[in-house]
Amino acid sequence: MHSIILAKITLSGPFTIGMLYVAANQYFLPALAFFSIISSLGIYYSFIFIKNQKMEFTYKVVPKILIAFPLVFLIGRLNETNNFNNWVPYYHGKDLLAITPVSSIFSTYGDNHTFELWYVKILGRFRDDICHLTSHYYNSTNWRIEGCKPKDVYKNNIPEFFQGNLQSIMEKKRFLSSVNLAPEHPFYNFVKIKPLLYAFFWLKKDDNIPEEWFDNLNISKFKFLTPEVCLNHNTDDIFTFEMCKFFSNSYLVMASSIKPVIRLNKLVVDADISYGSFKAPFKLTIYVSPQNQSFLEMFKAIRAYNDYSQSYLIPEELEKNVK
Repeated sequence: MHSIILAKITLSGPFTIGMLYVAANQYFLPALAFFSIISSLGIYYSFIFIKNQKMEFTYKVVPKILIAFPLVFLIGRLNETNNFNNWVPYYHGKDLLAITPVSSIFSTYGDNHTFELWYVKILGRFRDDICHLTSHYYNSTNWRIEGCKPKDVYKNNIPEFFQGNLQSIMEKKRFLSSVNLAPEHPFYNFVKIKPLLYAFFWLKKDDNIPEEWFDNLNISKFKFLTPEVCLNHNTDDIFTFEMCKFFSNSYLVMASSIKPVIRLNKLVVDADISYGSFKAPFKLTIYVSPQNQSFLEMFKAIRAYNDYSQSYLIPEELEKNVK
């Protein structure tokens, strides 16, 4: 009954991607778990009742039917989501850490970027030199430091952070984030943003390092990316689509980092990256040539493969609101 009421409330309004995440993950699933427990108890006591009534044939046959019945839906569910073959979250986190400079700070917000980095860094013990900060909200700098423990190790590795000296870290090009900055962010007016493939450097506003330095760094770090996971995951899942769209931006950054001698065309990217209700400007200038054409084609391929119109599980109303 609880699930039915929540479904009625949720489905009666316009779909947004945030609503789908919250409703599905935080409300429907707990309600379903509660329903499953009550149903299981009901089935158990029903069998006890049948057994006590000496209905031997029913007692032997009905349980086997009920046990086999959910397998029909389980097979269908595996076929629809195909999550057992979905490596996008793993490589999304692994590649972010792989391109991050040594002894850096990397910040994330929310769940989508945070948990995959926790898995790779804390459980996988990959890139222990990186201090990972997390925040519950996009426009907050109240960071949690689960990814910077034990503190004694990171205090020696990145002493400036524990001394509260973020400017020194930014000067050394060692403060990065999975998010770009929107005007609502408290650092927006004080920090300059430079992309590192699909991550972002947070720099001092007066930083004057040549653009060529960032271009060369993007080109040298590109070898650590794993693009094929966003072209073969076969998963009908919003979270996967979103990660791959973030991932695809690295190909635009690569195309802009290559400054060809022969320029066929000039492409100006003037877009926004959405983080919930916040929109951060994303601007690049790309000089199209045979040298970087393949990166633009890869960007288009990843976007097309992970377009919401390719999904048959996502409602059409949601597709219109998240494009």
